[in-house]
Amino acid sequence: MKEPFVRQGDAIVVSLPAQQRDVTKQSMLLVAKIAASGGQEAWRLSPPMYDDPLLEAEEAVKGGESGIGDIVTRLRMGEGMLDAPQLSLQQSDELATLLNYCRLVLSEAQTSINEAKLTPKFAEDLYNFLGYLLSSLLEALSADLG
Repeated sequence: MKEPFVRQGDAIVVSLPAQQRDVTKQSMLLVAKIAASGGQEAWRLSPPMYDDPLLEAEEAVKGGESGIGDIVTRLRMGEGMLDAPQLSLQQSDELATLLNYCRLVLSEAQTSINEAKLTPKFAEDLYNFLGYLLSSLLEALSADLG
């Protein structure tokens, strides 16, 4: 089976079949929607800095609000990266980060299925598929580093 990501010099070639590309794009948009809804599934994208809610609130007032809004924007824009035949190393690193964000939200969604409106089997399958893509991308990024 052909790897979805292969390194060629200073670029990563994207070899995702159209169906896998569409599933990945839809996954990013789904996770962006879940994160934007403010549900508990998104907490892993920006975990609390403190155990004390008062200290957490004080940090938010100082301007240390969670970066979930930024992550949602990045997920919505990131799905467009999959249309390119190849990615720069920097773009590939960003894609790896976004795939990891998707997995974090989906892993949390598996434990709170009612709020995410995902079936356990679908969330698990999607989590595993994105893990496969992330693994392939990380291998491609680390190729030729020796």
